[in-house]
Amino acid sequence: MEIQKSESKSVPLLIYESEMKHKTNIIKGLLVVVMFLIIVFGITIYLFMEFIGSYDYSKYSQDGEGVNNINSGTQGDIINESDINITK
Repeated sequence: MEIQKSESKSVPLLIYESEMKHKTNIIKGLLVVVMFLIIVFGITIYLFMEFIGSYDYSKYSQDGEGVNNINSGTQGDIINESDINITK
């Protein structure tokens, strides 16, 4: 009788152990996915900051009257007010 009791207890124990191994593997897989997403997010932020930092803001200037001069001179169809000479 004692042999049958030990055998009957071992079957649920084997099932429990296999379930625990399966759950452990799922948790490890999820941790790998989370770490991958954190690394991708960090790389994305770093590249975005490099892109913003590489932009040349020095080509914009402003004269004393509040007129913004982008690059230099009048370009396109826009009339730059500082270049208009009104003679009456």
